Amino acid sequence: MASQQYRRPRGTPKVALNLFVAPEVKELIDTYSKSANAPIWAIVEAAIRSGKPGPDGIPEGWDLPVDGDTL
Repeated sequence: MASQQYRRPRGTPKVALNLFVAPEVKELIDTYSKSANAPIWAIVEAAIRSGKPGPDGIPEGWDLPVDGDTL
């Protein structure tokens, strides 16, 4: 069970995010969630917020596909 410290106040704005990820990414999210006693949404938010945007606006160190490449 996730820690109560991660509970959002009633009425906090939020949107749904449904996506497919590689199995090893899901395993990492689950591992981080368990280690931090945090819900998955908190892990995803923390990961996104931890990125420092580079000159192109994409967080530095992110290995994103380019024009048809695959990960």
